[in-house]
This record gives sequence, structure tokens and C-alpha cells, in this order.
Amino acid sequence: MPKGLNLKLICLSVLIGFSAHAQDDRVEARKHIKDLRHGVLLVKLYTNQNKIEAVQRQGNEKAAQRIRRETDSTNQVFIDQMKAHYSFSEVLYFYSDQSTKIKEGEYDGVLDENLNPVESFLYSKDQVYILDSKYVFFESMQTDQLGISILDYQMTLLERPFPYYVRKRAALFFLRRDEKKMIQKLQENLEAYLKSVG
Repeated sequence: MPKGLNLKLICLSVLIGFSAHAQDDRVEARKHIKDLRHGVLLVKLYTNQNKIEAVQRQGNEKAAQRIRRETDSTNQVFIDQMKAHYSFSEVLYFYSDQSTKIKEGEYDGVLDENLNPVESFLYSKDQVYILDSKYVFFESMQTDQLGISILDYQMTLLERPFPYYVRKRAALFFLRRDEKKMIQKLQENLEAYLKSVG
């Protein structure tokens, strides 16, 4: 077989492979958007417990109480903004120290918008999505950035074409997003993507 023809066949098989992978990604993203629409978004609220305990070990209970108050206030702001600007799916909450249980499918620590325990959890695992309320992990750069990101029930970050994250852009003051803007952008992106896939 001539070398030129062999190279063309290799290039064609690579292109077919990429096309098939992209098609698989689109099918999976379409399933995720529909499952989320009829499912629940569990919002991970951070407790800063390690930081609080470290300060307490230093004997500074006053600083520990201050960190706890600031953490509670930050979480409440996020909950209030979710109530005001997110309606794509049902929303429930859990604290970061419950992450292992949530990942294992144990939802008895899930809370409603008033942070009261949910009496019955009626969703199957494929209808459960996690919203990290603080970070987006970019695998290609192996780094976290401030923002919000959607993960599946096993806490695996979703991928494009699903609109799985909104960055805070904290370093760029003129583009910086607060919780309200990030949640509004997430809602807008999810609605637009659902509309685009029918």
C-alpha cells in the first residue's frame, strides 16, 4: 500500500474516532441535562471545620467562633441566592463533612432550604447531581479555581458539552461574579442547553 494512502487511512480512522467520542459526549450530556431537570441538585456547603479546629487547638476560641459565624453567613447567602435565582431543578443541601456519605449514596444527612433534615429522599442515583458551591476543578491544569461546578452522584465532574461550571473570576475585578451572578449564569446556561438539545 502506498505511504500516502496509508497516512490518509490513519488520519481518517483518527477523525472517525474523535467524531464517535464527541457523539458519545453529546449523548451523555443530553441524558444529564434531562435527568437534572427532573432530579435534584445537592448543594455542598462548606463548614471550614478543619480551620476551626486548628484555631481551637491554638486556644483561640474567639477566632473559631468568628470563622464559624462567617462560614454560616456565607452559606446562608448562597442558599438565599439559590432560592432567588435557580429553578432548573429541585435543590437540597448538605455539609462538606458529609461528602463521603453522599458519594456512597447515603442521603440521610440531606437538608432543605431551611437546613432542616429531609424526611424522605425520593430520587434515584442517576437523578442526583452535586453542586460544589466554592470550586471548579480543571483536570487539564490540575488546579482548582473559585466558582461553582456540577458533578454527578459519584462526585465526578461533568464534562462539555454539558454546561457544568461557572467561574467566579476573582482575579479580574471588572469581570468578577458574586454568588448571585454565578447562579444566574448557571440557570441561564442550563436552560439554554436544555433548549438546544430539545
